[in-house]
Amino acid sequence: MDTTYPWISIEQNILTCPDGHRVRLHAYSIAPEFAPQVVVLGGLLSETECDELVSLSGARLQPAMADDVCSSTPSHWPAETVEHAHFARAEHDVIAKIESRIAALSQWPVGDVYGLRVTRYREGRDLATYRGAVDLPDTARDADVLDDRRPIATVVMYLNDCPSAGEISFAQTGLSVCAHKGNALFFNHPDLGEGADGSGMLGGLTLPAGETWIATKWLARNQHE
Repeated sequence: MDTTYPWISIEQNILTCPDGHRVRLHAYSIAPEFAPQVVVLGGLLSETECDELVSLSGARLQPAMADDVCSSTPSHWPAETVEHAHFARAEHDVIAKIESRIAALSQWPVGDVYGLRVTRYREGRDLATYRGAVDLPDTARDADVLDDRRPIATVVMYLNDCPSAGEISFAQTGLSVCAHKGNALFFNHPDLGEGADGSGMLGGLTLPAGETWIATKWLARNQHE
């Protein structure tokens, strides 16, 4: 194991966090050298914790930013389609608890993470190929931006059961992950250089009806390390 990157142990089917919360190892990829480790974690969040994050996010939702290809002026996705809520590290007890679990499971310092982002998707959007949805933080808007650091791992947490599609897939591994409340998807991207976004790793399905809530956490490392 390369300890210079976040990495989740796959030696046991049940992983126990410092707070006693138990997480199931649902699936994982045995990645070749320089490919990302991809792990599906069952029950990283309890149903109550999922509901609490959704409730906390309601008043903070803002339209997601997008680059307008016809203009140099940033524009927004339609507010009814993609919205973000941003939180500072350990801003609420539930966020601090989740951050502690992620730090323990990924063997990565809790201080080397970006603030939590909660995203609500509604029908008509592709969950994975929307740039910045799951693979990069928006450094202009995400709370607790880490100076001179770049994301090297991502944790995507599902806060509700996806009513239809919404699958995220990894072409390099053949692993596909469907939305299930409380489950999480971890992947690191140690091969990305400065300025890379990792979006080529992901594929997705359009969400034709309903809505999906996810929480995203990025783990970071100093670019000069």
